[in-house]
Amino acid sequence: MGQREFVLRGRLIDEQGAGVPEVTFALVDRDVMDDDLIAVGRPAPDGTFCVSFTTTSFNQEPLEHDTTPRLALTVSMVEDDELKAFHCIQLPRLEFATDEETVGDLVLPLSYGAVGLFLDDPPIPKLAKSARRVELDGEFSEDLVERLEPVVETLTGWPSLGHGLKVILRNLVRRLRHAPGGLAVYDASTDTLYVDDDRMQLQSLDRVKVAIGRELVHRGQCKHHPEVAGHFELLRALRPEGGTHIEADLLRFCANVDGYGAWIERRLEYRFSGSVLLPPAGPLDPAIDDLLDDVEFEGSIPPPDAEVEARRALENVMGAAAAKGRAAYEALDKGQGTARFDPALRIDL
Repeated sequence: MGQREFVLRGRLIDEQGAGVPEVTFALVDRDVMDDDLIAVGRPAPDGTFCVSFTTTSFNQEPLEHDTTPRLALTVSMVEDDELKAFHCIQLPRLEFATDEETVGDLVLPLSYGAVGLFLDDPPIPKLAKSARRVELDGEFSEDLVERLEPVVETLTGWPSLGHGLKVILRNLVRRLRHAPGGLAVYDASTDTLYVDDDRMQLQSLDRVKVAIGRELVHRGQCKHHPEVAGHFELLRALRPEGGTHIEADLLRFCANVDGYGAWIERRLEYRFSGSVLLPPAGPLDPAIDDLLDDVEFEGSIPPPDAEVEARRALENVMGAAAAKGRAAYEALDKGQGTARFDPALRIDL
């Protein structure tokens, strides 16, 4: 396939040995001239992390041909609503002889942040650098679907979600003018997964996996609950010119369908830790988005037109409903990880 895949595992702990989940980390390849931001992520609740990435992610410059990366982790916490770096870990040179390395427990001096001892370094180095991190072609996309199928089955109980699925690479912004702002979109009417290759290739490999995994969930909802498919298409057909008012029953359906997808997505993020959305795809985590206010992004980003702004407003309404749906499934699950999609579940909006 032309690109080798690597996996880095470890655990972030405090001075007492307890896992630290409430931090953000940036995984960076250290170069002589210009470092490469590979991924941004957060640990699982027990502090463990697992980041996958390709050769492309640490060869972002035209003349780079490294076979293995030289890795560093910059770890940050939120202080006064601002993401601030408090620790940088220079990892030893890892050989990746079997494509996977485990660095064990990495101790974080949380007391530094507690007393305001933050670094002058940016919390996410090279955040504003526009760079390809994944070479996304049809073969690689289909391979990802095949590998994600058992992962999503474990979380949802739905088998064979990739079987017979058509995967098409397409610029969703340019060619599907009214498509939702996601990096991938499942179209139930044609049983097709559309992947926005132009934008997706700027993301980390973990983000690609999470985005595709969530759409497999939507395929499962339509495949195993046929009554869902028609309503699902109504959601996909919403147009920004219609404003942000959505009929109540349809909004509740959105809360249920997308809420379950968001709940599974959160669990996928624990598995694929380096999956924080990177610019310019947006919307970003507010603490990260604020960092871009003081930097000039490398690349042309046209100002949003009225239609894009209207689409964002519509997506914000749907996103708020999905957040309530996710909370409902989290409450229903009670930490067991066994809650299944219920098309009849009523979400209190």
